[in-house]
Amino acid sequence: MRSYLESSGTIKCTSSASQNEIIDSCNKVLLNKIISRVNEAKCFSVLADETADVSSIEQVSLCVRYVELNTLELHEDFLQFVPAVDMTGKGGIGKINN
Repeated sequence: MRSYLESSGTIKCTSSASQNEIIDSCNKVLLNKIISRVNEAKCFSVLADETADVSSIEQVSLCVRYVELNTLELHEDFLQFVPAVDMTGKGGIGKINN
């Protein structure tokens, strides 16, 4: 991808739709790597924290914490933001994009 975007030529076909597809693809690759590491760790914890973004939309950030068994290093990786549908105890969070 880097060699394509940095190559000579003016037409890169990087419209906003193309950019979003690239971002989504990178997200899937990174999430799969994190999931693989978490599965190897055997145990993990999920961290969730609610906050409002710059447009005052409530969202939940999801992170995962695990210990890499080979190095005994503690890792805390961000997974993604999820829209908060209902801020009450009965409510839930929006659908997680996979």
